[in-house]
Amino acid sequence: MKVEICASSLLSVKNAISAGADRIELCSAFQLGGITPSIGLIKEAIKLDKIPIHCLIRPREGDFFYDSNEINIISNDIIVAKELGCKGVVVGCLNNDYSLDLKTLQNFIDLAYPMEITFHRAFDLVKDPFEAMNKLIKLGFNRILSSGQKNNAELGIELLKELKNESIGQITIMPGEGINIKNCLLFKNEKFEAIHFSAWKPLLRNYVLNENEKIKTFDAEIGHSDRNIIEEIILKIKK
Repeated sequence: MKVEICASSLLSVKNAISAGADRIELCSAFQLGGITPSIGLIKEAIKLDKIPIHCLIRPREGDFFYDSNEINIISNDIIVAKELGCKGVVVGCLNNDYSLDLKTLQNFIDLAYPMEITFHRAFDLVKDPFEAMNKLIKLGFNRILSSGQKNNAELGIELLKELKNESIGQITIMPGEGINIKNCLLFKNEKFEAIHFSAWKPLLRNYVLNENEKIKTFDAEIGHSDRNIIEEIILKIKK
């Protein structure tokens, strides 16, 4: 079973590599569900040259209904990720009725080639996951990241199993969201090819008290993918 770490900082990437992860999904703003990382972060992650870096391409937080301007931004970011040396990209795009935007996705596939391409958790919003999966197979996607259309992958494991069993040899169904040391064996026992998790841990810092306590703009929690948590999960699923 392969382990993909959702890493939103260079420290997280380094921790994942040293812990023995197989692949990185690189993003920024983890607390927002992840958005496209900066060029600087992509360059520094690729410079480590240790494991494949797959770049999340998501121009903003929120829904996955993109206008023409946002689609152009995604397209440009795919090209940049390829030029910088990413081994894959992670994308998704829906129509307003929660169906796949097939025309746009085909364009993303064409732009990404020969990189691998993953359809992200926009999949958890589609009305018919089996129909959507088969369309993604026809488009040429390599994998689908999904929580089984539930709040976490453990709750969605029944749908994930059904999708996996129907798609063997055609596309990888990769469980993600809420995977931890307590439930990781569920996915190994069901013979999933890969799992996706962040091993997120808040960073504890010593702050000097800011006299202007009215400003809350910069209060967002800072964290990282914790090496010890990743190592513990890898040891459990790979022994």
